[in-house]
Amino acid sequence: MSVINQMLQELEQRRADAGTSAAQVRAVAGQRRHNTVRWIALATGVVVIAVLGYWMLGRQEVKMPVPPPAPVTARPSAPPSLPPHEQMPQVLQLAGELGHLPAVSDAPASRPVPAPRPPVEGKALVAAVAENPPRTTADLPKPAKVADPVQPVEISKEIKQISPQQRAENAYRTAYASLQQGRMGEAEDSLRQALQFDPRHAAARQALAALLVEAKQLGRAEQLLQQGLELQPGHSGYAMTLARLQVERGDVPAALATLQRNPPSGENAEYHGFMAALLQRVERHKEAIEQYQAALRSNPGAGPWLLGLGISLQADNQPAKAADAFRRAKSSASLSPELQAFAEQRLRQVQ
Repeated sequence: MSVINQMLQELEQRRADAGTSAAQVRAVAGQRRHNTVRWIALATGVVVIAVLGYWMLGRQEVKMPVPPPAPVTARPSAPPSLPPHEQMPQVLQLAGELGHLPAVSDAPASRPVPAPRPPVEGKALVAAVAENPPRTTADLPKPAKVADPVQPVEISKEIKQISPQQRAENAYRTAYASLQQGRMGEAEDSLRQALQFDPRHAAARQALAALLVEAKQLGRAEQLLQQGLELQPGHSGYAMTLARLQVERGDVPAALATLQRNPPSGENAEYHGFMAALLQRVERHKEAIEQYQAALRSNPGAGPWLLGLGISLQADNQPAKAADAFRRAKSSASLSPELQAFAEQRLRQVQ
């Protein structure tokens, strides 16, 4: 029993101890809950104060008048300076270049043309291009001087002042330069363009005919010259070149007809000398004598024409005059060795 009683006492003691511990635990928990509530309230108050402070500060910033920015008086900026080539329109630059083209004195000096005698070689015709150098700018109508090159009104006036004749002359200058550099294809294109601008540009037509002859396109060259004679009847340059081509293909009567239909407007020794040679070939010596004499009036010392005159005088039974013509031909110092020997032979025949 004592043992049982002792065990019961111990159990009661343990219960008492457990109750005390539970009470203590509950008290601590209650205290902790009280502390937690107090910290939460404190934090909430801090947050509320911070929010109110930020709101009040924002109201002050909104209400603060912002002074307007001081007006800045901008200085008038000078217009940007443009390079000269941007200030000058391209059309005016073109007009300026046209006004400073090289004069004829810069081109190679033309060589004297020998007396024409058939047949005609193509290279000799190409050499005729050098006899028609581009005209100087003094011969061209110059565009009016522009007071203010920036004004568009002046630009339109400048464009209108470039005439078809000026465009044709510019194209001929380009062709002339291409010929000097040996660029025949470009030269032909420029010459055709010149004739499109001005079909009466004689130098361009004759140069193009020479290029066609050089390319063995004789038919096209004749057609080109025929068109020129239709536009400008009596043009001796067209007529003589066309007559040479007709002689080249053996049609002397057609060549004579071409020359007779297109006599020169003034004295032209080349025309008379060529006509005399053709008349002599068809044995019309009296007419040939007249033409030779007309040619010699302009150039009395031309040996080939003196020799031709002597031949026709001899054929017309005028030996004394023929001998005089042969002597003058020998002393002219303008005959080749072959013609010099031929003149001596004819002189012996008439003496």
